[in-house]
Amino acid sequence: MLQDITYFYYYVIIPKIKTVDKEILADAQKIWDINTKTERFQGRFGIYPVAVGRKLAEDFYGLSDRINEVTNPTTLEEVYTAELKRRSLAEAVFLDHALSGRPYIFEDVINIYGIEPDDIQNLRPWLDKNRGPTLNAIERVFAEIEVREYELTLPLDRPGVRRQTEEYAQQRVSVYHRRLGRMFEQITGVGGFLRDITSVITIDPRSYFDLYTKTLAISIPAICYLTEDGLPQLRERELIRLFGHEGFGHGCNKIATEAAASSPFFLKIVSGATMASLESVAQFYERQIFEDLKASVETQKALEIRHLFDDIYREEIDTQLINQYKARFFQYGITVLADRSLGNPQDPAVVAKKTEILESVALYPRSAQELVESYKQYFDSEGNLYPQVVAELRYTAQPTQKVLDALKARGFTYQDHRTKTDILLLQGYWTPIGLVQRAKVA
Repeated sequence: MLQDITYFYYYVIIPKIKTVDKEILADAQKIWDINTKTERFQGRFGIYPVAVGRKLAEDFYGLSDRINEVTNPTTLEEVYTAELKRRSLAEAVFLDHALSGRPYIFEDVINIYGIEPDDIQNLRPWLDKNRGPTLNAIERVFAEIEVREYELTLPLDRPGVRRQTEEYAQQRVSVYHRRLGRMFEQITGVGGFLRDITSVITIDPRSYFDLYTKTLAISIPAICYLTEDGLPQLRERELIRLFGHEGFGHGCNKIATEAAASSPFFLKIVSGATMASLESVAQFYERQIFEDLKASVETQKALEIRHLFDDIYREEIDTQLINQYKARFFQYGITVLADRSLGNPQDPAVVAKKTEILESVALYPRSAQELVESYKQYFDSEGNLYPQVVAELRYTAQPTQKVLDALKARGFTYQDHRTKTDILLLQGYWTPIGLVQRAKVA
């Protein structure tokens, strides 16, 4: 039944939907094809064709100017039009800055990533509201959770330990991929897409999903540790979270996007303008997977964690607020660091002022000082915080929650319309604004 719904959406509804102006779309395709070639060229030769890039920036600006402004789209065609204009302008601004050498001011980076101002403005009020509850949560978790021994870092430089751990980790990752895939197939029409990706282990400290090879790489250091008696153990909770974030969030996003044959081409291209939405969606599924597992005792048994799951789930719920607070404190810290109105970032008085601002919402006073001091050198000659640091604010974007709120306002809950909502979230690479607009007219 769920598969029938998915088929109907992809192959019956979508082909009947009008898209943006065909001539503009054709010209846009040519411009993006050249842009893709420059990226591949740079990857192969380690150098960028500057003259071509400058012409590309002009073409993207020109393309954006040709597209009509649609402020409040009411049809999917208008949503596509508005999204193409946003995407074109974002590419133009990115290339313009990168090739001209002009510094990136804070607003430039925010605009390139499509982060809505309210998501940034809400950081401080959220911290003020949740600092007390987070400190209480830390004390509660300490009192309730048993910590019987140290979790030691894996010495992967030792061949015996590495071989033993790799075999153990790969076996567990394979079981999780198979069993979670079966669970997702039973609860959502896009669940089968998990079967179209490959799961492997990696010694890289960060897990990731490779969009080009469709490979989910799970970090051994992230999911495994050594006990005090020298035995490798699995962090089951972290493995579950990674399958939700990287596997379902990013992996199924890729497969679902490719399956939507009639979507405009630009919705199948990842760029800086879409990264905030991609991460917001992935963060949603890293939380949702625990709710799905809680409701599936059969899957808990298949994963051999039935006797552990209550503790896994309780620990996840207890630590979600703590982890969210730490992330938002760092994000708010970026906005304070980037505030040029406070003065020269190298001035000790300015450093002290920024530290004072952050101390009032820091979980520990020392963490405010460490944040300011550690990024003191990450500024250009004009006092702008480096764009790669400001870019971390893409994790503040909340388009997924806004999609759920928009659907709920029309009487659609995620639980009752799981497949349709998953399709909205996973089909296509959208800017944050575009993803929400699409949900409102879907």
